[in-house]
Amino acid sequence: MYAGSAVDSLFRRLLPEPIYSNVRVISIRAAPEAIMPWLKQLGIRKGGLYSYDRLENLFGLNGYSTDRILPQYQNLQPGDTLLPGPMNGPRLVAMQEIRCLIFFAEQPGGVRNLWSFHLHPQPDGSTRLLTVYRMSYAPTFLNFLIWRVFIDPLHFIMEQKMLRGIRDRAEMAAGFQPQCA
Repeated sequence: MYAGSAVDSLFRRLLPEPIYSNVRVISIRAAPEAIMPWLKQLGIRKGGLYSYDRLENLFGLNGYSTDRILPQYQNLQPGDTLLPGPMNGPRLVAMQEIRCLIFFAEQPGGVRNLWSFHLHPQPDGSTRLLTVYRMSYAPTFLNFLIWRVFIDPLHFIMEQKMLRGIRDRAEMAAGFQPQCA
């Protein structure tokens, strides 16, 4: 489903029984090599989150999303942090150069999350970008309210915009006009 049995095995080892999981997909009219640079520079104080910059800044993230590849962020290494906000973010635990990036974090209170990005080339020259998000936390009613009722809807909105932002940037760099929506 993602990038092979090695990835599935890593997922099971890092987060064997997630309480929550989602997979989101978008098609991009560009090769994986044209998309991976945008993923490598993902994060606050890097290339941005390619999402709703104004909304992010309302939450104090003080970020912006660039429309160009930034060479200083292209040498991503295991242990590097993806900063989705002002708090410490997940760290890169695995990478296949033009296939996938896997980030993982353990946070206070037993919260563990895995966020990965997978590039699947298609016969027509396009690429399917999949994001996989898995999370575990103590199964309390309060955690359910926090994570499923409040955070998940916001994460869905922001991640959908991020995927469209990556798509639009990669396609423009490849010479295509941005798609609507």
